[in-house]
Amino acid sequence: MNRAPLARLAILGSAITLLTGCSSGGGDSAKPGPTVTVTVTATATMSDQQILDAAEKVLASVGADASKGVEPSVTLPAAPGPKTAVGPGTYLVGEDMQAGTYKTAGPSSSSIPNCYWARNKDDSGEFGSIIANGTPQGQSRITVKKGEVFETSGCEVWEIAG
Repeated sequence: MNRAPLARLAILGSAITLLTGCSSGGGDSAKPGPTVTVTVTATATMSDQQILDAAEKVLASVGADASKGVEPSVTLPAAPGPKTAVGPGTYLVGEDMQAGTYKTAGPSSSSIPNCYWARNKDDSGEFGSIIANGTPQGQSRITVKKGEVFETSGCEVWEIAG
């Protein structure tokens, strides 16, 4: 008689007993069940309630009972939207960066004494598109409005002021 299938069945039964904390013996020595950790990564289109509902479904699918202290770990992504700090580049105000007043510490290189910024009415690159521009040698502030195109190069990061 081949005992290999019976041995595999006994090993499988032992593994199930270890994982679930169950035993076939009598007595009152119940062992706690396994610790279950569930991480749900949300997309920007899911509401908080939808995330919690999805986590509860996952917990239920592995036999975990949220009423017994199992809490889902929920990680929400950063909200997309306009930036409040920008480096070198060209940005559409209201879409790529928030409208408002920004400040910079000045040029990012000590070998070049100034940096450049421009507020443009569009991104055509034409000279007539420039609303205002400057080449500060130190700290500087500008105010940009929604719909303008802000361009900067050679400056430290521009951060929204207040």
